[in-house]
Formats: sequence, C-alpha cells, structure tokens
Amino acid sequence: MANSAITLNSVLASSRFAVISRPVGLRLARGVAWTALGSSVAQGGSLLCAVIVARLVGKGLYGQYAFILSTAIAITSVAGLGLGFTATKYVSQYRLSDTGKAGRILGLSSSTAVLTAASFAVAMALFAPSLISGNVRSELVAWGLRWSAIYVYFTAVNAYQVGAMAGFEAFGAVAAINGCAGAAIVVLTWCLAAGAGFKGAVQAQGAGATVLWTLYHFALRKQCRKYGIAVSCRGAWRERAVLFHFSLPSAACGIVAAFAVWFGNTTVVGMRGYAELAVFSAVYNLRPIVLFVPALVGRVTLPLLNRLLADGQGHAYRRTLRASVAFNGAIALGLAVCLFAGGTPVLRLFGKDFAGAPGLFAMVLGSAVLEVIASCLFQSLFTSGRIWRNLAINCVWAGVLAGSAKIAAGYGAAGLAFSYLMASGASVSLYGLAASAQCGTGRR
Repeated sequence: MANSAITLNSVLASSRFAVISRPVGLRLARGVAWTALGSSVAQGGSLLCAVIVARLVGKGLYGQYAFILSTAIAITSVAGLGLGFTATKYVSQYRLSDTGKAGRILGLSSSTAVLTAASFAVAMALFAPSLISGNVRSELVAWGLRWSAIYVYFTAVNAYQVGAMAGFEAFGAVAAINGCAGAAIVVLTWCLAAGAGFKGAVQAQGAGATVLWTLYHFALRKQCRKYGIAVSCRGAWRERAVLFHFSLPSAACGIVAAFAVWFGNTTVVGMRGYAELAVFSAVYNLRPIVLFVPALVGRVTLPLLNRLLADGQGHAYRRTLRASVAFNGAIALGLAVCLFAGGTPVLRLFGKDFAGAPGLFAMVLGSAVLEVIASCLFQSLFTSGRIWRNLAINCVWAGVLAGSAKIAAGYGAAGLAFSYLMASGASVSLYGLAASAQCGTGRR
C-alpha cells in the first residue's frame, strides 16, 4: 500500500513538474492553436446568428433585438461578479501548489455565482420595463428583456467555469466546447427565429446559454478530477479575501461598464430610434473579426503570465507581456485595415436596409484596435492583483463613453461609434502608464 502511494505521488509530481517546466513558447503555441480552433467556430457562429436574425426579422426589429441582447450582456457582466477573472488567477496560481485552496476558491466562486446570477435574473424579469427609455417604450422589448433573464442566469453562472478552465490551461477542452456550442447555437437561432420570428430569436439566446453552461460544467468537473482538486463549499468562506480584494473591484468594473453601454444605447435610441441602433449593432458585430486572434492569444497569455510571475520568472514575464502587446496590436490593425477596405458592402450580409458611412466603419474598427491593446496592457494589472487600479481606469473609460454619447447622440450610430473610440483611447493611455510602472518595478 505504501509503495502504491509512493508510486502515485511520484506520477503526480512528475506530471506537475512537466507542466511547470514545459517551455513558455511551446505552452503558448499549443494554447493558441487549440483556442483558435474553437474560437473560430464560436465567433463565426455569433456573427452568423446576428446575420440570420437581421435577415429574418428586418432592420426595425433587429434594432430592438440588439438593444435586448446588449442590455442582457451588460447585466451579465455585472452578475458575473468578476468571478471569471478570479477563477483564472487563483486556479492557475494554486492548481499545482495548493489543491485544497484551489478547491475552496472554486467552491466559493460557484456558490457566489449561483446566488448573484439568480438575484440579477429575477430582478431583470421583474423590472424589465424600467430598462427602456421613456419615449421609446415597447411591450415587445419589455417581453424580450424578461425572457433574457434565462440568458443572464446561465451566462453569469458560467463565468467562473470559463475562468477556471483558462486557469487549468485546458485549451483543448475549451476548443471542443466552443465548437460544439457554436454550432448548436446557430442551429437553435435558425430554427427558433424562422419558426417564431423575433420572439424565437430572443428565446434562442437563453437556450444557447443553457447549452454552453452544461458543456462547461462537465468539462470543469473532469479537469478538477485530473488535478485532484475537490470543489467544496466547506471552509470556502476562509477564502473570502479573494472576493473583497479581487472579485469586488472586478464586479465594480462590470457595473460601470454596463451602465455606460446601456446609457449610450438608450441615448441613441431616444434621439434617433431603434433603426439607428440596428446599423451601429451591425457594424459592431464585425468587431469580433478584429478581436478574434488577439482574444484567443490573450486567453492563453493571461494564465501563463500569472504563472510566470508566481514562479518568479520576471524576465520571461516581461518579454511575454511586451510580445503580446506588439503581436496582438499588429494583428488587430491588419485585420481592421482589411475590413475597412471591404467597406459598406460587408453590411449587406445583414440585409439591403443596412448601410453605414466609411467614417462609422473607421471609428468602430479603430476602437476595436485600441481595445485589443488595452486588453493586453491590462494583463499587467491582473497578474499583479491591482484590480482596484483597473477599476479606476474603467471608471474613466465609462465616463468618457457616457459623456461622449450624450454629446454626440444626435449623430446616431456615428456618434456612438465616436464615443467608443474616445473611451478606448483614454483607457489605452492609462493602461500603458500602469503597465510601464509594473514592468519597471518588477513587483507583483
């Protein structure tokens, strides 16, 4: 029995050492490859769903659908309570060195996620009409917001599972999930929207979120068994410090960002109507093409950078961070230029009623490039645990977005695009200063 225990411990120790000692470049390349495979299907599926809904319901109803979806996403970012980032940081940090602590943090994250997600979903179902501006009230939009409570619940609960899978660096499993879920959501959207129109499209949101949560649930259980981590709520409150020092400021970031996005959309709808928001949303749906490669690289580099800093590999950490900013920025800029060259005809995918000026394209794509750079620079604050500083930067971003949207609302979609461009420019400047200070000191 003792020999068996020794053998088992040796196997576990050697496998963990292999994970730690694997070259950074190899870990990064494998992670990017797997993430690219799944994300290409998931992102393509999201764009295809938007095109399907726009063509089936028309420009006017698509504007209302876009308002519902953007509002649900904004509320979900708050309901998630920053638990996705929390799980990524602490699972990547403790999955090898302290499995008990990792299990308690996951237990605390899961119970907190269920409570907050249920609270926000119920509140959304009860108070949906309050989220619609007074002069453009619509019973159909109110109905859609109530149904979106299902989407809010399952997406918010799933946030910590997505973060935990990234912390495990289980990119192969995530690729499979994204591929299967992406295909399933496209089919659901097509069937429900074709059969029930606008209402079916809204219901497909909740159905897709349920499918995604289910797949991540079983995948996370498998990863926990692989690393010998027992997810338990017993003693989980001992880890409450992670909520106050990491999740709370992350949740606050979600609150200010959600308010800014909702305020911008509502202001434009109040001034120019849902049709103008439909045009902006159609162009905005092309942003994932710019964000695609940088986003998948970021999903790999974030837990990797956290692990490098935890292991005291300062030189490798700084080199990886700088390479990430340079590579992702260049890729995003190249993709944005290619999309801009396509111009307005790209919008014809959504239907003949959709049209956007070149300036609108330029501002939306420009804000996407700046967002990529800001996201890369944000990793320095994430890995050093300086999330309160990130909250301050997010407040500036939200303030610039909301203020610009109020001023430029009369210009409709172009005014909203200009607001995002200004907000992204402000955040890049502040994240750049923070990252320079972090790399200069080399402190955690």
